[in-house]
Amino acid sequence: MRFVSSVGLTAFDTVGVHFDGESLVAFGHRFFDALRDILEGTPVPADTAPYLDVKPGAPVTLVMHEGETLHLSADLFFSDAEGDALWLYGALGRRAPYFLDSDGGGLVLRPGYDATGTHTLYVYASDGQLDGPRFALTLTVLEALPGASIGTNSFGRVLSSWATAEEAMAVITASRGLDVLSAAAMPSDHALVVTQDNLTIRGGAGVFGTLALAPRSCASRWRARPGLRSRAMGLPII
Repeated sequence: MRFVSSVGLTAFDTVGVHFDGESLVAFGHRFFDALRDILEGTPVPADTAPYLDVKPGAPVTLVMHEGETLHLSADLFFSDAEGDALWLYGALGRRAPYFLDSDGGGLVLRPGYDATGTHTLYVYASDGQLDGPRFALTLTVLEALPGASIGTNSFGRVLSSWATAEEAMAVITASRGLDVLSAAAMPSDHALVVTQDNLTIRGGAGVFGTLALAPRSCASRWRARPGLRSRAMGLPII
């Protein structure tokens, strides 16, 4: 028996069904335990589904900026009669960009820089056996200026935008151009660790710092020379 993680699956009219690696493994264990109990004829105690129980102060209208992160937990909106641990899942309305993830049983919202607008966020809870009702939240994502962007090496086309240069560097998997748009996008020590080769890095006005080559890669991939500087950014490479 195998479980495969996928992003953006469509289930009837609900878009955005997603397990990350950790939550998928947890689901697989719960599924296998339930299947084994059925095959072995083990009596299953009576269980009821989680029920809607919106707590005072729970956010039913959410406002975020692009690039921000928000964590929601199941106990904000749901309870379980048996006291079972609950996992919160979510889906966005049709034609909404995908920016949901799972973390420790909660739901994580990370709207990118293409998510401006008002969206309907559907959340529901599961106790590992039964799913509760669906509850709709209103989510408004406000426009924000990104701190860095990834584009072609010539910077002729922007492919994605990010809050920080580190976040952008973490997702680069091929020859690209990294545009650091503001000084605030650099790490607090102003040293950006370069983890990919064949990059063109450019900095906006007032951007300063160093480009630190990843130690495990220097000898075989970077062939760095003492005193070398980034041609596009004017930063020393260490």
